[in-house]
Amino acid sequence: MSLADIKFNNPPHLSTIPDGVPTEYFAQEAEWQEDIAKKLRTLRDNAFSRHGVLLTSADDLDDLDAYGEVEQYKWNYLSLPTNRPESVANNCAMLVTHDGDQATQLVWGGDDSTTEPAIWMRRKDAGTWQDWKKFIGSDLGSNTLTLPYTIAACSGGEQLKLGADQYVVNNTYMTRAYRANNQSITANTITTVVFDSENDPGGNYSTSTGVYTLPIRGYYRVNGMITFAVTAAGDNLAVWVRAGTTTGSGASWCTVQLEAHSTQPTTLLFETVIRASAAFQFHIEARNQNSNDTINSGSATTFLNVHFVDQY
Repeated sequence: MSLADIKFNNPPHLSTIPDGVPTEYFAQEAEWQEDIAKKLRTLRDNAFSRHGVLLTSADDLDDLDAYGEVEQYKWNYLSLPTNRPESVANNCAMLVTHDGDQATQLVWGGDDSTTEPAIWMRRKDAGTWQDWKKFIGSDLGSNTLTLPYTIAACSGGEQLKLGADQYVVNNTYMTRAYRANNQSITANTITTVVFDSENDPGGNYSTSTGVYTLPIRGYYRVNGMITFAVTAAGDNLAVWVRAGTTTGSGASWCTVQLEAHSTQPTTLLFETVIRASAAFQFHIEARNQNSNDTINSGSATTFLNVHFVDQY
């Protein structure tokens, strides 16, 4: 038998007493049945209260913050308590953490007349309730979830910050830059190669200085290609991935050297992985040790790629 089968207010009684059965027996049974019904009513009421105390329009949510109170409340659209989230006009439930002057209330349920579910929260600070903040909303009709806050700009571009120096990665951590125009270099002089055209969503590479700045700490894959026009066979060519912003000064993360065998354009490929903290800077350098030379232009001829791999 389920709770729904119990007649809480009218326990069953026999309308007639069979012959030969003492009437006292049935009187006692009626008392037993009434006692059972009363216990079931208590069980039902307690079970209901365990799932939230029902509030009315006479209740004020500002008052629900003290020790000794129950922790879960609820209301319906016919009797809404005061100082609830502004847009709430439907059935809702609320949890309260009791922390004296710094209590927290969490409300979830129907949002305004659409009855679409949402979640609100507020905190009591130094004895004063702060404004309600709606931090999740939804639209069941279109099966969408809404976060009513924009992602703030952190170091290095638009990103979602999870904790101390922890981020959700996005496409602001990559660069594709190349030489759109030829660049002249002087014999036996280390020169910074400035890739003057780019696709850099995060703005981390400077087409005026040739310096890339890491937006966040982590591992970065750096690769590319430098094409020398080559003045003479036997010219000694070199490329560096150099830390810092000063040409010829700073640790080298990668060095590639080659002796040209003819006056045909000669390509040097470079690749390395940089592990460094946010704001670390590096640049690409080139040199022809023997002759004045030209760095040829072209998006597939002289270019730089930077890809964020992972944090450490």
